[in-house]
Amino acid sequence: MAIKKLLLFQAVPTFATFIVIIAAPALIPQSLGIAITPQQYLLPRLIAANKLAIAFMSF
Repeated sequence: MAIKKLLLFQAVPTFATFIVIIAAPALIPQSLGIAITPQQYLLPRLIAANKLAIAFMSF
């Protein structure tokens, strides 16, 4: 039972991160002072896909 709660606790913020990255792919790099162009959105989208997979496996 405890492992289910732990995985759910990990899955919710991971899924929220996925939503943020999909909605605004340049938001996280800009918060670190890194400017990216729309042509460079592939890396944030790959990271978002990774976050979705981790959240899915945790549910």
